[in-house]
Amino acid sequence: MTPGFEEKQHHDAAFDAYMTGVVFARARHFIQYSSSKSIMQTENWLVESIDWSTSDIMHFANRICLNRCIQHLNLTSGDVPSFRGVLKVAIQESLSIRVRTSHIVDVLKPVIRQDRMKLLWDDDKTAFAILGAQFHDRLQWIATTVNNATRMAGFTVEPFYGI
Repeated sequence: MTPGFEEKQHHDAAFDAYMTGVVFARARHFIQYSSSKSIMQTENWLVESIDWSTSDIMHFANRICLNRCIQHLNLTSGDVPSFRGVLKVAIQESLSIRVRTSHIVDVLKPVIRQDRMKLLWDDDKTAFAILGAQFHDRLQWIATTVNNATRMAGFTVEPFYGI
């Protein structure tokens, strides 16, 4: 059993986050190298002897990602994450009405199907519409089309490529 679990640390938020990462990384390794030999030696992948530096999992190491938040923090470097197929929706400060998710979806619907987008709020004045990588090359056109159609709506849409 993993050290710390027997000491009842499994309800501590930091330990829970650590264990989630460990389980994710080990499961990824197991799936990647799931030959019949490695299945027979299941105990070997439970030991901390995996060389993570050679794995594509390193892209996700030492990053803090909040649930339902598009931006994240990389603890080991200053690299800026890149995003493909994301629009930033900026709501004007002077707008007296509260903009809701349904308002933004209604404005984007003529340009893109509703089931093709996911909306995440950053704060009261900023939201991100995730359309998908297949729309990356058309983001500027989508933003221009939406902005021209909604000049009086109280918000603007622009392609989001990162911080």
